[in-house]
Amino acid sequence: MVPLTQPQAAALDAIRGAFPDADIVLIGALALGRHVEMSHRSTDDLDLAIAVPMESFAGPIVSLDGWTQHAKMEHRFFSADGQMVDVLPASRALVERGYIEWSSGERMSLVGFDLAFAHHTSEQAGDTAVLVPSAPVLAFLKMRAWLDRPEMRRKDLADLAHLLVCYVGDDADRRFEGEVLELGMEFEDVSPFLLGRDLAQLMSAVHRPHVLEFLDRATPEQLTAHGPPSWHSTEHAERALSCFREGLDE
Repeated sequence: MVPLTQPQAAALDAIRGAFPDADIVLIGALALGRHVEMSHRSTDDLDLAIAVPMESFAGPIVSLDGWTQHAKMEHRFFSADGQMVDVLPASRALVERGYIEWSSGERMSLVGFDLAFAHHTSEQAGDTAVLVPSAPVLAFLKMRAWLDRPEMRRKDLADLAHLLVCYVGDDADRRFEGEVLELGMEFEDVSPFLLGRDLAQLMSAVHRPHVLEFLDRATPEQLTAHGPPSWHSTEHAERALSCFREGLDE
């Protein structure tokens, strides 16, 4: 079960009521917290993607009792008790197009949301079932989100650095698979390597250039600045990125 605060649970239940037949995908830190512990940061945000077209997403939400929409950020709403909810319309047509274009003219990438709708588990969050993407899919979405607005998405770097370290738990059986042992990998290299390999198995040719662009643009220095306490120097980030890419290219 996804742990939610009472305001988050109430907001999610209201959103489900507004879109009773649409798939709702939980994204952001709450979704990532279903896969790894999130001691590096907390969040009060509720981030959702809903399989509805652009013209059908805001009206049902602002029709909810006491709900309002942000004056400038079309994807941001506030419930009657003040819970902030970010909602992205993600119909099949929008996902195939690859972006949302807001009324301001700003574009937001939807590349990778096809993976979110395809590779997930269905989990209870309060009284509502939501789809929670796999950890490799969330890693991709965070890479793509950072590429959109690197100056404002530092939390995505923190989440990615944490995921590179924690994707495979210290005692997880996968650390001791025959293939991993045959590669003779160092303990700290296994998690980023397997994250890259698992993501590569989900991606298509459409997705790969975005991951490569992230690897070209995100520097070890940037990741280290937001990385876990165990990263005492950029060498740790460089090694994690190298192992991730090795898994990606395997």
